Amino acid sequence: VESALSRLGKVVRLEAKEDFPERLRQARPDIVFNIAEGFNGVNREAHVPAICEFYGIPYSGSDPFTLTLCLDKARAKETLAFHGIPTPKFLLVEKLADLYRVAEKLTLPLFVKPVHEGSSKGITDSNLCRDRDQLFRQTEFLLENYRQPVLVEEFLPGKEFTCAVLGNGDEATVLPLVAMNFESLPKDALPIYSFDAKFVW
Repeated sequence: VESALSRLGKVVRLEAKEDFPERLRQARPDIVFNIAEGFNGVNREAHVPAICEFYGIPYSGSDPFTLTLCLDKARAKETLAFHGIPTPKFLLVEKLADLYRVAEKLTLPLFVKPVHEGSSKGITDSNLCRDRDQLFRQTEFLLENYRQPVLVEEFLPGKEFTCAVLGNGDEATVLPLVAMNFESLPKDALPIYSFDAKFVW
């Protein structure tokens, strides 16, 4: 990234650590090319752009509200549904006892995932639950290991796509759609964009 941007001007690398606000204030860049993920809290991806806004420094990528909303899968799904965009039915589980409501509201198979993670953290083939025993087992595992609520949603099979948007408002450009090639996964792997599919295989 530094090499590509250096063709456009001087690049100053600022790590998003504790001293970032002061180092940003001293550097006063014309624009911040934001690729920070953050370390702590449910608003972690919003920290850098929020600090940029505080100092009035432009930055690339989404604003703090969008980043925070998108890192909360349940709130993001509620927002989509409010605007009439179809999304699989779901429940948010904060403790294992919450799963007893699932049978009344959702239909198997179900997919479970940590509500506040990105980059497919906590997503494995075990997250696709075809029966109650697996649902309870995997939800308990996620609650204990990720220490955050678990999103339980009806599984939506089919092809998976990702799409980037460049720009804002009327000037926004939709970049080409990218489909996940599940045929390149190991023979016994499920066709899901899991952590292993992204970073191991």
